[in-house]
Amino acid sequence: MVVAAPKLNKFQTDMFRNDVLFGAETGIGGFTRHYLGAKPTITKDFEVDDTIMKSFRDYLAAHNVRYTEPELAENMDWLKRKIKQEVFMSTFGEEEGFKVLLAADPQVEKAAESIPQARALYQNARKIVAQRTGGATTSALEQP
Repeated sequence: MVVAAPKLNKFQTDMFRNDVLFGAETGIGGFTRHYLGAKPTITKDFEVDDTIMKSFRDYLAAHNVRYTEPELAENMDWLKRKIKQEVFMSTFGEEEGFKVLLAADPQVEKAAESIPQARALYQNARKIVAQRTGGATTSALEQP
């Protein structure tokens, strides 16, 4: 099954074009540089809260980046995840940033959902092979 990568909407594209957030998955945008410049204490429990979102709005206003509140509301989950990804990437390294990115990736989510189905197919195939071979317990499917 193929799961298409999500497409960016206009608001998300504008955040990248205005260097508010960084489009590539290995860097940080202007807001994250601004936020981390205040030297906050960042732990692995870090979450983007209302205080950080107020700072985000202030940053957008100071840099004349136009948006509407409905756009912001519609993209809130994406924004919080992207800011967290950039903060983790800058603070803990690329691997931790990728973990944040992949935690909500629709392709990864679909793969994880498919694991129980794959297990059921495997077990069914083992049963069929066992029936066809007269109950033999070893088969090509059981080998690693």
